[in-house]
Amino acid sequence: MSEGFVPDRKDIPKLLTILKMYGQQKYMYDHKVHSVPDCIVSISQPWLHSIVRGKAGVPVEFGVKFDLSLDTEGYGRIEKISFDPYNEGAP
Repeated sequence: MSEGFVPDRKDIPKLLTILKMYGQQKYMYDHKVHSVPDCIVSISQPWLHSIVRGKAGVPVEFGVKFDLSLDTEGYGRIEKISFDPYNEGAP
């Protein structure tokens, strides 16, 4: 960029994600820790977070997590949707 490179409009979010990811990696290295809150695992999908399930075969999953309830007529209603891990038992 110091030599005149100007990113396209579509490249700016990815560059910002890369800078944030670099900051997270540097923090973990400097503080000798292995995790940070909201750790970025995908440059193209920075909102995606790992969900540790502890299941046999696949201990970590990625993607959206949601609570679904059915009413008396069989219609489904999404109660909660999140890309962050959360406890289903918590209110």
